[in-house]
Amino acid sequence: MLWRARHDPAGMMPARPPVPPASRIGLAEVVAFGAGDMGFNIIWGLMLSYLAYFYTEICLLPVQMVGFMLMAARTASLVTDPAVGIWIDRRPAGRQALPLLRGGIVPFIVLVALAFLPLPHGWPVVVRGIGATIGYMALCVAYGVVNTAYGAMTSLISAGHDMRLRLATSRMVGATLGSLLVSIATLPMVDWLGHGDRQVGFALFMVVVACVVGGLLWLPSRFCHERVATDSGDMTVRARVAGLLANRGWRRRCC
Repeated sequence: MLWRARHDPAGMMPARPPVPPASRIGLAEVVAFGAGDMGFNIIWGLMLSYLAYFYTEICLLPVQMVGFMLMAARTASLVTDPAVGIWIDRRPAGRQALPLLRGGIVPFIVLVALAFLPLPHGWPVVVRGIGATIGYMALCVAYGVVNTAYGAMTSLISAGHDMRLRLATSRMVGATLGSLLVSIATLPMVDWLGHGDRQVGFALFMVVVACVVGGLLWLPSRFCHERVATDSGDMTVRARVAGLLANRGWRRRCC
C-alpha cells in the first residue's frame, strides 16, 4: 500500500488479484501418499529377494542367463528413468506427474503378474530366456515410469518443508511395512496357494500381489493433488543430459 501511495497517488492502478489459498492437505492424503511406497516396496522386495530364485529354481534357467537378464533390465532403466523425469518437468502445471501415475498403474500390475508366470519346461532354454528377459525388462521400465512419477509428487503436493517432511515420513512408514510384508508372507502364501507346488503358488501369489499393489497405487492417484508448479526453465534436453553426466554422485551410483 505504501508503494502504491508513492507511485500511484491517484489510485488509478488496478490492485493485484489475491493469490488463492492452497487447498488443505489432510491426513487422508498423507496416508494415501505413503500407501504408494508400500506398494512399490512390495514389488521391489519381491524382485530383489525372489525373482532370481524363481528363474533359476523354478523356471530352470542358467545362472549366467539370469545375470545377463538382470543387467540388461537395469541398463534399460538408466535410459527410461531420466527420460520420464524430463518429460514430467516439461508438462503443464497441475498435470505433471499424476496423469502418468494414473495411466501407468494398469500396465504395471499386468506386468507384475506376468513376471512370475512360469514358462513351459518343454520350450528350449533360449526361448524361455528371451521371454523372461523381455518380460523382466518391461516390468523394470514400467516400474521406473510409475515410480518416477510417484516420487516427483513429493515436491508437487506441497511447497512447505514441514509438509514435505510429513510426506517423506509417510513414505518411509509405507516402505517399511511393504518390505516387512514381503519377508513375512511370501513363501508361506506361495506354499499355501500352490499346496506345496511353488510353480503354481508363485503364479497365484503374484496375481494377488498385483491386485493389492494396484489398490495401493490407486490411493495416491485418487487422493493426492498437485499444488506446486516446477520451473523447467529454458534448458534444452541436451543440456540436461550433459548436466546429468557431469554429476559425480549419479555416475558413482550407476557404476
